[in-house]
Amino acid sequence: MKNSHLKQCINLFFLLLSSILLAQITGTHYVGRPANYVSADKTPNVGSLAVICDGEGKTGNVSSGQGAYDCYWLKDLNPITIKLNMASPSKISAMSFYGPWGFDEWVKDVEIKFYNNSNALLGTETLTLPQISGTAYSNVPLSAVYMNVARVEFKILNGYGISPFNRVSLSEIVFKDQIVDVPVIQQTAASCSAAGTATITNYNSVITYQFSPSGPSVGAGGVISGMAAGTNYTVKAVYNGDVSAASTSFSIEEKLPTPVTPTVSTTPATCSASGTATISNYNSAYTYTFSPSGPSISTGGIISGMTVGTNYTVTAKSASCTSAASASFSIAGMLPTPVTPTVSTTPAICSASGTATISNYNSAYTYTFSPSGPSVGAGGIISGMTVGTNYIVTAKNSSCTSASSTSFSIAAMLPTPVTPTVSTTPASCSAAGTATISNYNSAYAYTFSPSGPSVGAGGIISGMTAGTNYTVTAKSAGCTSTASASFSIAAMLPTPAVPVVSVIAGTATISNYNSAYTYVFSPAGPSVGAGGLISGMIAGTSYTVTAKNGSCTSAASTSFSFLCTKPGDFSSAGVPTKFGITVQQKQAGWPESIPNGFIILESKTKGLVITRVQNQAVIADPKEGMLIYDIDAACVKLYNGTLWNCIQRSCNN
Repeated sequence: MKNSHLKQCINLFFLLLSSILLAQITGTHYVGRPANYVSADKTPNVGSLAVICDGEGKTGNVSSGQGAYDCYWLKDLNPITIKLNMASPSKISAMSFYGPWGFDEWVKDVEIKFYNNSNALLGTETLTLPQISGTAYSNVPLSAVYMNVARVEFKILNGYGISPFNRVSLSEIVFKDQIVDVPVIQQTAASCSAAGTATITNYNSVITYQFSPSGPSVGAGGVISGMAAGTNYTVKAVYNGDVSAASTSFSIEEKLPTPVTPTVSTTPATCSASGTATISNYNSAYTYTFSPSGPSISTGGIISGMTVGTNYTVTAKSASCTSAASASFSIAGMLPTPVTPTVSTTPAICSASGTATISNYNSAYTYTFSPSGPSVGAGGIISGMTVGTNYIVTAKNSSCTSASSTSFSIAAMLPTPVTPTVSTTPASCSAAGTATISNYNSAYAYTFSPSGPSVGAGGIISGMTAGTNYTVTAKSAGCTSTASASFSIAAMLPTPAVPVVSVIAGTATISNYNSAYTYVFSPAGPSVGAGGLISGMIAGTSYTVTAKNGSCTSAASTSFSFLCTKPGDFSSAGVPTKFGITVQQKQAGWPESIPNGFIILESKTKGLVITRVQNQAVIADPKEGMLIYDIDAACVKLYNGTLWNCIQRSCNN
């Protein structure tokens, strides 16, 4: 027991010393153990919960000891829940657990619930405590900061379970509102001469620093060494079992690279361009500066804006680092190239093919044709061309060849159209004769002599005067054929005039009768005699008649017929009319002055309207001699004692 107490005293000394140092460098504040425990759902096998919760002089920054036996539970009793009340509402962000003398009895998994004065749940933490050998604190930060904590439920879920006594043990529970301060990192950027650096600005030499990933270390003044450039690190501060939260992620950059000296390659001038210069080790991330100024650089390192014959150097800059100057370089001007040949052509004519000439011909140049064949003579005249072939030509001096001329060709001698062949048709009763160019070509222009006619689609000639002799020529471009054979057309054959028939008092006569014509009636039967008098007609039959000369027949006459109506007797010696109806002023002796009448109707503005019925069927009791106007039949009807009949004109003799 003396050795045990001596060990406790030694531990107490170092713990107090550590607490003094820690208080100086961190600002950790211990809330302390709970004021009292409320209950535990399982009674400790050995010890008392009061020992865990009695405070036992633990008012400083660390514990100064532990109870005589603390609390032990048989492992088989898990889980074990302890309910604790805080002395006053507290802020809690970390916890410490003091274990038993033997590390084989450590509590492993715990669940902690935090409540406020209103018994509202503030949060739950599920922790796995580290297994520490001997009597030591296991300092565990929480995932959140809990404010105004009044009550805590501490549940032991299980232990590490390797004790020969099959028990779990717990000496003290300490609540904290802050662990060791989080390291603060200050970084410096990389430069052209050195890599970037990182320093812990709140560095303290008594604190141990843990890096993730491992590798770096901290030296005097908090300077961090051993970092891999480009790797992201975090660091925690560890003191006397307390572990801070991880710092913000940080990294350093490698020393800024100084660009390599630009290597400039040049190409000689050509016939189509001046010489060129290119930075062969070009890097698009660099800025390039030329001396003297003027040039610029584009994609691929191509340099533009150089003055021909001027010597330049160039440097490359990346961030703030500049390379050494390149070797001096320059470019030569473009070699002279002959101007593009200009070819003028003349059109073909009726007597010769077209021609071509190089209008800017230079006898010092060599001219090359494509396709080959033509050649150039004095004055640039081109010979040896194939008609209809397209050519181009280039001019060459000692080293350079011009661009190709525009394509050119010559046309063959213009063809002279063949002599027109004219076919004619005789006149007919309905039309004059016609003439047609049988070898007509719509591409030709046709000229008639004498003038007047014209030619249309298919070679049909119009505008000719009957009986006039014509010739015609064909013209294409500037070439005209020989004249055709002479041709003419006859006038249309005469057709007799349409017969005009007059019918008077039962006789019909062709008033424009011509004894040279033959007259044909339809229907057949009548005939015509001297003076055009028609005989053989049937009264009441409608006829038409045509007139025909040797070959042509007239159109048909209008329809004609005659009735055998016997004229009324209008002689004054007739029988006087005895009955009359008038709407006029009655004259003396009227109606007797009108002979041979049965009834006289007289009016200047009135008409006779007999009885109008829809049809004869509406007359229920007709009488012989009754007259009506039948609306459906559209006629005046007479009842003959048996039938109703429309009154029609007919012979009355």
